Amino acid sequence: IAMQFVYQFPERAETLVLVSSGGLGEGMNAGLKLATLPGAGLFVATAFNRPTMMTMSWIGRTLTRVGVRDHSLTPETLETIGKLAHPQRRAAFLSTLRGVISTKGQILSAIDKLSILGDRRILIIWGDRDPLIPVAHAERAHELLPNSRLVVFAGAGHEPHFFDAPRFADELLVHLASVQPVR
Repeated sequence: IAMQFVYQFPERAETLVLVSSGGLGEGMNAGLKLATLPGAGLFVATAFNRPTMMTMSWIGRTLTRVGVRDHSLTPETLETIGKLAHPQRRAAFLSTLRGVISTKGQILSAIDKLSILGDRRILIIWGDRDPLIPVAHAERAHELLPNSRLVVFAGAGHEPHFFDAPRFADELLVHLASVQPVR
């Protein structure tokens, strides 16, 4: 959404900050791909109840405890999934998801449009343990954007701004201080 805004109204955006952004590559979490299938709404409604969430939380903690580093059952992911129990949130999520993802991965790509961003300073922030969108997407975007700065939060998942909010705020302030007006 932020990139689309800059494309449509370049005079209104001096910079851009991308945080675990979609649209920068094809590969992604298999669960998100499955959520685009017919019947996924019914599955989500019945699968993500309190007992199931408690079981998934226990499995996630156990995986971490035995040394499995990269798994999707992180506390932040489970908290996000748990919000899908609400019918309106679930409907909005699935509708949005199906507009940008298929069973093959992301169907909308901003990669070929990154040059439209021009010489703007771009800050890209990602978690190195993002279970939803691989950090390789951030690395590729950084390669294609000459005025970008990539900050990867070690140990963070899909929401680095929650993982280490003070550091996120510091990175954002440093970035904003470095931006020259485009007027």
